[in-house]
Amino acid sequence: MMNWTIGNPAYLLLLLALPFLAWLLLSFIRWRRRSRERFADTRFRKEIFSADSAFMRWFPWLYLPAFAFLVLAMADLLAGSEELKVERKLGNVVFMMDLSNSMNAEDV
Repeated sequence: MMNWTIGNPAYLLLLLALPFLAWLLLSFIRWRRRSRERFADTRFRKEIFSADSAFMRWFPWLYLPAFAFLVLAMADLLAGSEELKVERKLGNVVFMMDLSNSMNAEDV
């Protein structure tokens, strides 16, 4: 059985905004359709506006699951636990500067 933990549970309250976002999205789609209908007569709409592909009709609705996954990522939803032992190797860094007279030579 998996052990689920939530790092920041306060962010899960943002999921309550999903119905409001769905309403906003639906309102925007209706507004866009009505404004197209008011802009041009029925016989000219095909020439003025390009036909929407199936992808473009469903694309705005992808914002809802994207927002939900963003909220889950911010809430730091973790499944399971694993303890790792990492062996660290320390290294030394040496800075050297050549101050001999050979460094004063100019290129010809």
